[in-house]
Amino acid sequence: MKSISRKIALLLSAAAIMPLFSGCSINAQTKAVTDAIIAYSDYYIEAHNLGDQIKDQSDQAGASGKNIDLTITADIPDYTRMDPAQAGFTLPEPSVSTRSATAYQQQAALTLRQALEQYAMKNGAPGYIQLPITFTLSQEGIGWAANITSQSKLDIQKSIEDMILGVLQKTDAYRGDYRLMQVSSALSGLLAEAFGGVEYAQAISITAISQNEDGNYVATFDYPDPTFVYGALTEAYLASFNQPFYGNERAVQLTTEGLQNLRLDGASMLSATVLVSFDEATQAFALLDDGGLSVTIAEAKKQAQADASAAVNERWRVTPLELPTNASVLEGESEGNTIIFKAGASLGKYFYVRFYAISGEDVSEEGTLQLGVFIIGGESAKIKLPAGYYRVNCVAGESWYGLERLFGSDAKTYNGGNAIQSRKGYVNNISFE
Repeated sequence: MKSISRKIALLLSAAAIMPLFSGCSINAQTKAVTDAIIAYSDYYIEAHNLGDQIKDQSDQAGASGKNIDLTITADIPDYTRMDPAQAGFTLPEPSVSTRSATAYQQQAALTLRQALEQYAMKNGAPGYIQLPITFTLSQEGIGWAANITSQSKLDIQKSIEDMILGVLQKTDAYRGDYRLMQVSSALSGLLAEAFGGVEYAQAISITAISQNEDGNYVATFDYPDPTFVYGALTEAYLASFNQPFYGNERAVQLTTEGLQNLRLDGASMLSATVLVSFDEATQAFALLDDGGLSVTIAEAKKQAQADASAAVNERWRVTPLELPTNASVLEGESEGNTIIFKAGASLGKYFYVRFYAISGEDVSEEGTLQLGVFIIGGESAKIKLPAGYYRVNCVAGESWYGLERLFGSDAKTYNGGNAIQSRKGYVNNISFE
């Protein structure tokens, strides 16, 4: 928000410049630039001898030009030569609960800049730096309009913000408070492993951070009860697991991904204290002691994973059935001509073979199911089929789940490339190797 005091100060600054213009035949271009400076209230700048600066460049651009680019030398207070205490600057208190060192730096820089600007507008500055500022002028009827270019606004911002930050960083109190905020910013990342994921670590509420005499930092915070958190993750996992599975039992591995979408307002809050170090050489933080936090979290996670595994296996695992004996005919009847079928052990542990009666040798014909037989891999089955042609469908797998599911999702299917023929007076030998 632009303050009233700033606006008045800028108007006073412009008024102070006006006598300089009186002997220079103030023209419409000078007035336009003056208005643009008054309207610019993002940062405090001063400009002198505008009439002379504008006249020289306007003459070079040509009197008939409708659009003119002008570069004016502006004066900016040298804030590095000012005393923050004399300007009435008070350092903002760090709020470690916000966990944002960047936000604190911006707040401190804005507070300092406002104090130094107000002081400079009222009392002047002990020194100034000069900065070229480009204006675009466009003719509007008999008058002119001027605007500071975007690049010049960025140059002003960078020049002033760099000075302000330099002043801040020379202040011992600021450096100490900023380091506390850096610890609060880094804490979630440092605790990610202990909490089993950064999403859980981000749910902490920091209550205090202080520095020990040895230079390390003590951080105290509250965090949602891990039993509640991992219980919520378990429920979310079970809700998303909605299909049967075959084979061995599942061992659930819970992660904190998506935790931010779960409601944790019912969780009780626990307290923890950890120790953090800072390496000046590498500018890196490290977790020295988590106060037993990782053990507490790990125990809750382990129990939740055991509960989730038990629930998943109970609800969704399809339990294998007792195996039929080799050569058991489970569909149709074995009658007619003798067929000996051998299932190679290299193709599977168990087989279920179905024979479909078809009209001829074309195996693309669906046919009618005549017989289904269970065979152990490496064994043979002697069955009988009425005379005719048959399409053979062979399914192999590791566990038996009955006629509807056969060998489950891991089953492999083999189809014969040719029809087999059952002929009276012949013993037909068939093998899948």
